[in-house]
Amino acid sequence: LQVFAVAEQLDHDSAPGLDGTRALGVLSYAHALSPQFSVRGLLRLERNDAAQANAAFSAWDVGMGATYLFRGGLRIGMDVTWREAQFDGPSFAFGATRRDEQLSATLRMSHSQINFAGFAPELEVSHTRRNSNIFVYSFDELSARVGLIKQF
Repeated sequence: LQVFAVAEQLDHDSAPGLDGTRALGVLSYAHALSPQFSVRGLLRLERNDAAQANAAFSAWDVGMGATYLFRGGLRIGMDVTWREAQFDGPSFAFGATRRDEQLSATLRMSHSQINFAGFAPELEVSHTRRNSNIFVYSFDELSARVGLIKQF
């Protein structure tokens, strides 16, 4: 179980309308159902009180995931996250108050028998789709990442 909160003051020299306070709270939980299989969940709440109402927002995320370690060392993990954000005021350019809905899915793969100085390569593939009532903030993104990990 992990619980944490962050409160910070944001100051932007070149964009003072974005200045304000940001508060973030996260609750996450991970549980090993067996030596091979673990599940996890996430709840995240965020509030950004920017000076300009069109930059101030409230958002929440909920996510869940699982990882399975196959015989022979292959490890596969999958995470899915849903996010909604509601902005406080209308956009200067579009005249509407922005609302976003975002779905992200990530697949991670590594193999414990393949390593370099104790670090295993990990492949991560992610897809994110954001739908916004202001079209310029909507997108589909597909990304891949290769990195090195060490599990303890």
